[in-house]
Amino acid sequence: ADVRRGVATVNVLWGNQLAVLLGDYLFATAFDLVSRMRHPQVAPTIARAAVAMSEAEILATKVGGEPYEDEAIYFRIIEGKTARLVAAACRAGALVAGAGPAVADALEAFGLAWGMCFQITDDALDLVGDPQALGKPIGSDIDTGKTTLPVIAALRAAPPADRDRLRALVRGEGGGLADLQALVHRYDGVRQALDVARAYADRAVAALQPLPPGSARASLEALTSFVLVRAR
Repeated sequence: ADVRRGVATVNVLWGNQLAVLLGDYLFATAFDLVSRMRHPQVAPTIARAAVAMSEAEILATKVGGEPYEDEAIYFRIIEGKTARLVAAACRAGALVAGAGPAVADALEAFGLAWGMCFQITDDALDLVGDPQALGKPIGSDIDTGKTTLPVIAALRAAPPADRDRLRALVRGEGGGLADLQALVHRYDGVRQALDVARAYADRAVAALQPLPPGSARASLEALTSFVLVRAR
């Protein structure tokens, strides 16, 4: 993307090579910081998340730009690329704070469900969001050939002719974003995707039950509510 969070991206300003090198630098710096944590389970927690992210990216590359209707593939990709990272952050925070295993497990489960909810909502916003509010162009997933849950829902609901048309649009074969948006809207793809996101939000809140009532738990519950109504 040329813009993220309303700011020009590194690859636009200085090129892909420097962007990749900067990513490597940040990755190495992160693991340097993690290695200094005193809790012995923090580094393995983050390392497992990095492995899951890599595996999910490999799966996404294997699938490529070919549209698919199997939502299990989509869930595997977003769990690895997004939710496992959030889950690891939540678990690591609990461990560093001295929480016991039950609380660490609960926060990891919260992070996993919250991360799924976040990514599904983000994919819906990529089709219906306001570029100014999002801080990035909409339709970027489609431009890169990604199959997201709103598209999967529409593909499964559409009759053969519209299904073929939608597949062609995802492949970039004629038409444009407006055409794809119209088909996804016709078969209620965004609403169906957001219903799934709400189900994950409910799981996230339920995962917090082992935590004692208080401002920290209330803040996480509020964060779960926010992710469903956010504009960016």
